[in-house]
Amino acid sequence: MSKPTKRGKGRASRQPGWLPEPAPAAASAKRASRRSPAAASGAEGAPAAGQAPTKRTRKDKPPRTPAAAARAAARRQDRGDAAPGYVDPHAERESLKYENPIASREVILSVLGEAEGPLDAEALADILGLTAPDRFFALTKRLGAMLRDGQLLANRRGGYAVATKLDLIPGTVIANPEGFGFLRTDVGGDDLFLPPAELRKAMHGDRVLASVTGVDRRGRREGAIVEVLERRTTRLIGRFIEENGIGFVDPDDRRLTRNVMIPPDARGEARVNQLVICE
Repeated sequence: MSKPTKRGKGRASRQPGWLPEPAPAAASAKRASRRSPAAASGAEGAPAAGQAPTKRTRKDKPPRTPAAAARAAARRQDRGDAAPGYVDPHAERESLKYENPIASREVILSVLGEAEGPLDAEALADILGLTAPDRFFALTKRLGAMLRDGQLLANRRGGYAVATKLDLIPGTVIANPEGFGFLRTDVGGDDLFLPPAELRKAMHGDRVLASVTGVDRRGRREGAIVEVLERRTTRLIGRFIEENGIGFVDPDDRRLTRNVMIPPDARGEARVNQLVICE
């Protein structure tokens, strides 16, 4: 008697988790096509002598938690298997914002927050089903943006972790007229360098929480402002200017690198180029 055909070892391709789940009917058809002849015909009972037992098909399981997905990814890396992807509840929003959407920031933070340790870009791509070259490139760009915005921290091995409050450094912003600044930390030690883009989030003298994002070319610790704790600049002196009907106050203190817009109903009797006090 010939042995029943065994189920192949290859696994069916599955779309990444940031795309909608396939229709149940299509999933049932795929599972039916992978069943052995005996299982498809509904045969039951013990196999005849010399025959290998027929394996049962596994039932569909609910989406795994990020922690479970991270552990499974580590096991797959050891075996060299492919990843099934992770379901992104914000997939629809991402598809409206981007032509080629990838995993949302919320999902990346969730996966990293529940992982047992830092994960590199390759491990994240495996968990999220973003191993295709174009998707992996987009993921690395998003990780870089999250690192820049202070949402993530990176170690020297390229592993990413969530920047929690315990990792953040409180201090006072010291702005430079050239556009960059420093964070004078509350705990003392070396100041944290703040690139010009970070000075758009806070003003000179503000108390903030910042995260260390790396080291610049001069060997200085570089950071990103994550949260403004206290706005200390509540009054400034400057000259009133007007451009295209919109009024601004240009601060005399060159450490205050941003002009302050004045609404028409708050202009009062101020005239162009007049020295004013703005509160």
